[in-house]
Order: sequence, then structure tokens, then C-alpha cells
Amino acid sequence: MNTNNNLDNLTSGRYELNKKIPYLSQFMTPELGVQIINGTISAKQDPKWQAFGSAFVNEYEFWGRRSCAIAAINMVLSAFRSTDLSMMQLVQKAIDYGGYDVYDNQGNLIDVGWYHPSLIQLGREFGMEGVMKSNCNLDVICSAILLSHPVIASVSIQLGAPSIASSQTSGHMVVIHGFEWDHIHGCKTLIVHNPFAETKELGESAEIESAEFLRHFSGRVIELWPNNLFEDHEGKLAYEPLEDAIKGGVKAEIADQYDTIYEADLARFASEKKEAHLNQNVNQEAWAAKNLAETYRRLSEYKRSVSEYEYALKLFKDTGDYKGCGWCYWGIASIQRMQSQYQNSNQNYRLSFDAFQNADYAFGMSGAEGGLAENERIIGSPQIALQKHLKLLADFEVHEVKRAILWAHTGIAQISVSIGKYSLGGFHFQQALIRSREMNYPVGIGWSLLGLSDISRILINIPQSIIYAKLALEAFQSAGYKVGTLYGLLNHADILRAQGKYQDAISICKSVVKQFQELGKVRGAGYGLLGMAANQRLQGHFEQAQANYAVALEIFQDHEVKFGIIKSKLGLCDTLRLMNKVAPCVELLTELEIECKHLGYDVDYLHTSLCKQLTKLQITEIKSQEMVNQIDKLINSYYDLGLLWGVFHGYLAKALSTENSERAKWLHVARKGSLQLNYSHGTELVDLGTDKLGLGYALDFV
Repeated sequence: MNTNNNLDNLTSGRYELNKKIPYLSQFMTPELGVQIINGTISAKQDPKWQAFGSAFVNEYEFWGRRSCAIAAINMVLSAFRSTDLSMMQLVQKAIDYGGYDVYDNQGNLIDVGWYHPSLIQLGREFGMEGVMKSNCNLDVICSAILLSHPVIASVSIQLGAPSIASSQTSGHMVVIHGFEWDHIHGCKTLIVHNPFAETKELGESAEIESAEFLRHFSGRVIELWPNNLFEDHEGKLAYEPLEDAIKGGVKAEIADQYDTIYEADLARFASEKKEAHLNQNVNQEAWAAKNLAETYRRLSEYKRSVSEYEYALKLFKDTGDYKGCGWCYWGIASIQRMQSQYQNSNQNYRLSFDAFQNADYAFGMSGAEGGLAENERIIGSPQIALQKHLKLLADFEVHEVKRAILWAHTGIAQISVSIGKYSLGGFHFQQALIRSREMNYPVGIGWSLLGLSDISRILINIPQSIIYAKLALEAFQSAGYKVGTLYGLLNHADILRAQGKYQDAISICKSVVKQFQELGKVRGAGYGLLGMAANQRLQGHFEQAQANYAVALEIFQDHEVKFGIIKSKLGLCDTLRLMNKVAPCVELLTELEIECKHLGYDVDYLHTSLCKQLTKLQITEIKSQEMVNQIDKLINSYYDLGLLWGVFHGYLAKALSTENSERAKWLHVARKGSLQLNYSHGTELVDLGTDKLGLGYALDFV
């Protein structure tokens, strides 16, 4: 039974990518490939060997048989990007990313590769995004194809060459660009470009029955998609890196520059309200009061806003204007949500929905439903909120309610990120961005870009994260949207933290916390304090970090923000561990594990479990096989979520939990993984790997 929503109602038929993937062999004369692999002839006998781009035939002989992954990446790039590079040039680029180990540190031939992170980095260089997945079934592959995402799968070489005996289900890579679906039995056949095959039928667009494919499939794939958001008129990626304008911090007055944008609106709506009242035009007076209330709400003047909403609501009731009533209930509910009055907020969202329903106003109904879903997300029911947004999206697409579709995509994306579904979140943020651009809606553009920046940072694509962050901030500033601008600045602080610029990040967080407090946005101040505490802990200022985590925890508990509560408790526990105050930590971490698992916060569950293992190790200093096995499970779970930095920190934890004879090996693996992604912070941690306290920094990335 498939569990993917986009496959539930799929009709029988053949489905392929919307972009034709050209076929490329890893051998320049494909028909000689089997003979070269089995040693019947030498690669030197390939008359076209120079087309590989090798300077010497011996170079082609070595890399030709090892370049299936490069051929697979090249096929995808040839469809979406023009690289103008030879196979050998791509091989060298992937090696530069740490993709293949020919020799070990002692100069011995080990011949191990290709590492998947290096292939993703190679794709990123040419404008492709990607994610690794393990333990995949056919539904995962088919869902990716429906999203027009090419899939590179790890398989046995025997898939394309039955005559070659092999008991493995890995060691070779192929490109999947289509499938045949049966609405009863699911995936029947996969359409595969195999860069090494005995016959053309098994190579180019080979139709492999699902059972046969699964027999040779490792369960590991790389899913790719083009990043088309920042291209110039020639289709090339074009952007300017973020300048260090925020390096020294941000002035506290940054929010004040936007006040003038709303001053004209306040004066205009107040004048319209007064004039309509004098003329006894009740309907016009009601709408002017509603617009005045909305402007006060955007300025965070909530008391005056509610007063105007209530005044307008009375007039709308008198005139029987259900649409106006709906917007007033919605505005009051939004303010109550910001003030953490969730029960009252839900009540007014429901009144808003009823009023919009009476007015037969689909967009308003969507806003009310979206508000209810957002309340569910904040108070700790992300799975319920996700299902509501998915249902809303389906309904709105049928009725073509554009603004509602936009916010449904945004809601799905935000929840997906909070529960660790980054690929799903990225897709819906991209859809929200497309909708926002079509509507020329800068606030929607800003939130979409901010979400994409967060995902890129979490997946250790810092250059791309910087691009998104810069444009998100510009979008918010162009709209005069203070709250979005402040969250954008916190995102910049997160990027600086990922780059090791801790003091710069603290300067921004301090300024943003102050501004959120001045605006009465207490939750925003809480998130700013979390960022400040994380950076202070990285600097070794544990007492300051402890104090800020404690204040953030109090804020989130007072406002029932479940996600913030979990983040605060986890940060507090790890800080106490680093201060050798470990006695209460294991019990609290055990409670957090259960809570995170129940709520579906998979990433925080892994962080909590890793912190718990390290705390137990610090208490007992007993390095048991049970602990090593538990850390191995955590490593596999991080891998499944695509959190490569978590994988490498897991290996670092494994090094600390094993005997000295094994420690060097796992430290090497952690260093290798960090180097592959240019993850300098991870490399720095490996250097501290013999110190238990050094590992405390592992949980600060997200």
C-alpha cells in the first residue's frame, strides 16, 4: 500500500519527467563496456577514449570503469544545465569535493567511492539541488518523478549486465526518469538510463520490471531538481553574495524606518471613517474602521486594533454584511493568537469561518481554516495542522482561490520543516514562491525565500542559503513588514553561526530581541534568545547560555509554544552537560524523547537521543556495545532525514564511545564527511573529538 498522497489517485499509465534526459554511457564506446569490465580487452583499445577528456589513455582506463556516478550526474546536468565539461573534468571536480578515495593517508590504494554528498555538491555547482535518501521503496521514486525530480539510484552492476556475477545491491548508479503505474498494483516498471549495460535495451531507457529492480536495489537514492529561482536572461545562475553589512550587528532603530509607510494609511482611513460617519454612510464607515484596525494590527498596536475591529463588527452586523463580519472576527482572532490566547482565537476563527460561509466567500473561509491550523501548529499538534493544510490545499485548488493556495503551501512547508521533512518543505516553499511572484505579493515572497534559506542552511548549502536570505530580507523591507524583517535578521544570524561568526550573530540576536520586545512580539523575542544562547554556548560562555535558555523556556511555556519549549529544554540540557551539571539531564532528556516522538518532531527526537547518550557517557564513562549500537541507529536516522551534519556528529559521538583503537577510524570518517560538504564547523569539531565537551556543539546547527 503506498503512503504518498500524490500517488493515491494516480491512474494507470506511463509517467516520465517533463524534461528529456539524454543517455550517456560511462564508456566512450558503449558496446565495449562489458569486455573492458571483465578484462577481455583493455580500455586502451577503445578507439574513442579521448572523448572522455583524459590526457592519457591510462587515465581513461582507470576512471572509465569507475565513472558510473559521474555519467549519471552528467545525464541530469545535460538535461537541465549546459556544463560544457568532459567526463574527466567532472570526475576531477567530484574528487575535489572529496568524492573518491584512491589512496589512504599512508599512500595505499584503497579505491573507495563515490560518496553521495560529493555528487550533490557537484550538482549544486551547476544549479541543481539534491537530497540523499535511504531505505527507499518504489513509491518514493515514483513520487519524485511526478515532481519532475530525476532520481539516481544505487544498484548492482548486474542490473544492466546479467552475465556479470554479483551478490551486491550497490556499487553502481543509474538514472531513473520514468515509470509505468497500475492503479491497483502500483509501480509495474521503471524507466532507467544505465550508463553500463550489455545491450542497448538494458542501457538507454531500459524498462525494468519492479521486482527485478528491487532485487538489485540498495534502497539508496539521490533525488535532484533544478534551482531556477536565480537565473539571468541566459539561463545561468546569477547572484551577488551577501555583503558583510550585517557583520557588526544591526541598529535597534531598523524597524522604525517603516513607520512612515503606514502613517499615510492611518490618516486616510481615519479621515474616511470620520467623513462616512458625518454622512451617515454606515457601510463605508464600517470598512474604513476595519481598514484602520488592520493597519494598527500591522503596527502591533493591538489594543487600538481590537477596539477598531469591534467598532467595525457592530456596524457590519447592523448592515448584515457577513463578509465584513468575517474579516473583523479574523483580525481579532489573529491578534489573540499573537497574544497566546489560543482558545479565544479558535472561537473567533470559527465565527469568522461561519460569517464567510454565509457570504459565500471562499478566500475568507480559507483564511479562517488556515488560522485554526496555525494555532494547532504553535501549541504542538503539527501532524493535525499538516493534515488540515493538505485538505485546504486540495479544496482551494479546486476552487482556484489563489491567495489561499499560497498560504496553504506556506503552511505545509513550515510544518514539514518543523518535523524534519525537508524535501516536502522545499517543494511547497517553491510553490508558494511561484504563487507569490505571480501575484506580486512581497510578504509571501519573503516568507517563501526565508523558508528556503532555512532548509538550505540545515542541509549545509550555505552559499544558497545566503542568496535566499538576502532576497527574503529585501522582499520584507520593500513591503515595510517589520516582523518578517526581524525574522529575516534572525535567519542571517543563524547563517553567521553556521559560518562560525558567533559574536556577529549575537549582536544581531540582541538587537532583534529588543525590537521584538518593543513590538510586543514575545514569541519572536523567545526565538531571538534561543539564537543568542546557542552562540554563547558555542563560545564557551555556558552560564550566559544557561540564563538565556531559561528565559526563553519561560516565555515559551507562558505562551504554550511547544516547539520553543522543546528547543529550550534541549539547549538547556546540553549546556548543563557541558558545565558538568549532568545529574538531572538524563531524566529530562528521556521525557523529551517521548514528547518529541509523540508530536512527530523527528529531528529534535534525534538531537535529544544523541544528547542523552553523551550525557550517560559523561556520567558513567562506560563505553558499552549497547551505546555504540544506539549511536549507529541515530546515524542511520540522520541519514534518512538527509541531515548529513547529524551523520558526521554521530560518527564523532561513536568515536568518543569506542575504545582508543577504534576512535581514530571514526574520527577520520567524521572529518571526511565534513570535508565533502565544505563543513568547516564540523571539521573543527573533529579536531576537538578527543574531548567529550567538544561534542556539546553538535546540536547547535538547526
